[in-house]
Amino acid sequence: MATCSNYNRKAGNIRVIAVGDDDQNIYGFRGSINKNMLSFKDKYGATEYSLIKNYRSSSYIVQFNNELLKKIPNRLKTQALEPVDRNLRSNIKLIRYYTSYLEKSLAEKVIKDNYNGTRAILVRTNKQALMLSTFLNELGQKTRLITGLEGFSLDNLFELRTFTDYLKLKKNDAGLIFNNEWIEAKNNFRLKHNSSIHFDICLEIIKQFEFNYDKQKQLVDWYEYIREIKMEDAINADSNAIIIATIHKSKGKEFDHVYLLLEDYSFIETESKRVLYVNCSRAKLSLQIHCNSSFFDEFNNKRLEVIKFEGITDQPKHFELILGHKDINLGSQKYIKSLDRIKTLKSGDKLKKDSIQFIDNVGIGLAKQDGGNILLFSKNFINKKYNTFIKEGYKL
Repeated sequence: MATCSNYNRKAGNIRVIAVGDDDQNIYGFRGSINKNMLSFKDKYGATEYSLIKNYRSSSYIVQFNNELLKKIPNRLKTQALEPVDRNLRSNIKLIRYYTSYLEKSLAEKVIKDNYNGTRAILVRTNKQALMLSTFLNELGQKTRLITGLEGFSLDNLFELRTFTDYLKLKKNDAGLIFNNEWIEAKNNFRLKHNSSIHFDICLEIIKQFEFNYDKQKQLVDWYEYIREIKMEDAINADSNAIIIATIHKSKGKEFDHVYLLLEDYSFIETESKRVLYVNCSRAKLSLQIHCNSSFFDEFNNKRLEVIKFEGITDQPKHFELILGHKDINLGSQKYIKSLDRIKTLKSGDKLKKDSIQFIDNVGIGLAKQDGGNILLFSKNFINKKYNTFIKEGYKL
């Protein structure tokens, strides 16, 4: 608003177009608030145009989403959304639970449905995403994870660092990368990292850069590109693999079939209802909600098929965790022996639990399979994650 006022004051009577969807404002924790757009309209007497045509979802899903939108207060739009293809109809199912630990049941339902087309499971936490990935992999289903890796930039990914190092060796004084050198770098990447768990994603990142800079490639553009791109930007819907994403990471994407996990989900806050709408609107052909809340019990929608879950849900027998920088005591990796061991690792290598006895305490971390510590966990990880799992009967 302040920027717009400054422009208006300096440039005089200029035309400004503000574009946005207040129903999809789900980043309040970053300072994004609907009040800005409402204030813009009131302060400048702006004319409002609502884009209500929905080109993505089936007519039944659009009807369901309109019902959801009625639960959101203080909206800018007043008209109901309209499906472009009114003849495209599909199923919307609510699997209603009265217990916890819904992940395994959801995974089994996905396998049983076996829908054709792209499929996604949208969840609230990284922990839920990892649990579902584990269950589905055990059932023989390929998955691709889109979760939050706080503080991690793709230019720190080992595979992409080696690709960048090769480009640096080949660049000329002008910083240009010729096509034959680019092809050489890709071939070298394939040779070195074809067994890496990140191989496909890294290749997709490289291909996206090629597409954006097809006429001329410069090293400085590559630097900027891998600093800005996020892991989720490189993970595309794939009919062979099920996408598992946290609810904020799904924004801007679409899938033929969406499964939404709402275990112990809070429907009280306005933003949580907008998050729900955003996730439901990712679906094109079918939507299935797994929920243990009463929020949908009074829903007035004839297209919603409610199925009461009558099976047994159990606490998972094991978990997988993704470690971030904050989970590792980075000081434990400053020693020469640790650094030498780390240099021999590649993505996907198995590690084992390790402990080191100090004068006044024991440090817990990970070591190579053939021995040799490579890291110690941070105090934050030990106190907030490791000890919690140990108390619940799990072991590393």
